[in-house]
Amino acid sequence: MKTTQAQAHDALVKARAHLVVRHPFFGCLALRLDLVESSAAGTMATDGKAIHYTSAFVLTLTLKKLAPVIAHEVLHVACKHHTRRGNRDPRQFNIAADYAINGILVKAGLFNLPDGGLYDPQYVDWGAERIYADLPKPDHPQQQQPQASGEGESQPGDGEGQPGDEQQAPPAGPETGSGDGKPAPVGEVWDAKDPDGNDLSPADIAEIEREIDTSVRIAAQAEKSIGAGSRGVAGGILKGLGDVDVNWGEVLKDHILETVADDYTFDRPNRRYIAQGLYLPAADETPRGELAFAIDVSCSLSKEELEADAANINDIIDTLKPLRTHVIYCDSAIVGTDTYESGDPITLKHYEGGGTAFAPPFNWCLANDITPDVLVYFTDGYGEVGGWPELDAEPDYPVIWATTGTTPGFRGNEFGDVIEI
Repeated sequence: MKTTQAQAHDALVKARAHLVVRHPFFGCLALRLDLVESSAAGTMATDGKAIHYTSAFVLTLTLKKLAPVIAHEVLHVACKHHTRRGNRDPRQFNIAADYAINGILVKAGLFNLPDGGLYDPQYVDWGAERIYADLPKPDHPQQQQPQASGEGESQPGDGEGQPGDEQQAPPAGPETGSGDGKPAPVGEVWDAKDPDGNDLSPADIAEIEREIDTSVRIAAQAEKSIGAGSRGVAGGILKGLGDVDVNWGEVLKDHILETVADDYTFDRPNRRYIAQGLYLPAADETPRGELAFAIDVSCSLSKEELEADAANINDIIDTLKPLRTHVIYCDSAIVGTDTYESGDPITLKHYEGGGTAFAPPFNWCLANDITPDVLVYFTDGYGEVGGWPELDAEPDYPVIWATTGTTPGFRGNEFGDVIEI
């Protein structure tokens, strides 16, 4: 017979799998974090790297109730509550963060709140800091947060649940209330720490928040492409998380890496996993292949926007190190092309555009016998692929539509992935 610890871990993994299938936005984010059994958690807690939980608490919940709890915790990490407390009272900030998260979940209409979940319609669309300032000032002495200490085995990649904060309430008891009749979250948000348990530097926090921003946008894109579960809701939740400022350049770079980086080496271990004690291979960055970037000049791009696009393109090139990069400018026809060799910095040119046609860059690649590892098409998306002029042939290489407006229409077969920027 399985131990209590094993049963609790299995329950969390099943709940996470349920989210992956039914609500990919939450499920995709839930795959980021480990599951760690820890008595310090009381019920559940998160430090942004793991869900710390007690088996006794987990086993009070059915699968139907546990999945929403994980979704709740996912949003705490997405909102960066583990990096944003500052000098605020930990317990009071937990309460404020819980009101913020539950407001998002209620507005989205995806899940029922956990029993005893903190909710006030006044706080819908409010950030945790604003709610904190509105709450009555705490009248208890500020307590030191517990340190993350996994007493059970960490399960990287096996039980990555989500940050735990205010979870579904267990039966009434000392853990579910504050003892003074005032509202209190069931779980906790712990401040992010370094591997030695020390406070993070501003630079470390900024790096963690950039990674979260990227993960949030990728999760939203994954749900959109899968077309399952809470499709269409992720965008509303992202809008409700107004404090999540996503670096689309990082999202685009990660997507391109997933598309074209199929050679791996242990010479440079993947840095994302070293902190977890996992030495996994990283993409082999030996210069190879060709990249193509099509710029839709029919949409008005300012000098500043072109410079930002060029900076992101150069960042992508620095990472992938292609032998050659092609930049194709197009409105209703090709208006200019540039080819850069390995190591050449790219500067985008400004063209005054006219109408929109998506086929010319693909036809240009075909006519010049160019088969890029990936073609990224910067556009506002307003137009049809396969209209006039027609495609000479559907591209047999990966295509990414980096769109500021909408997804392009297609007269024939749809192709390519869409990244909203």
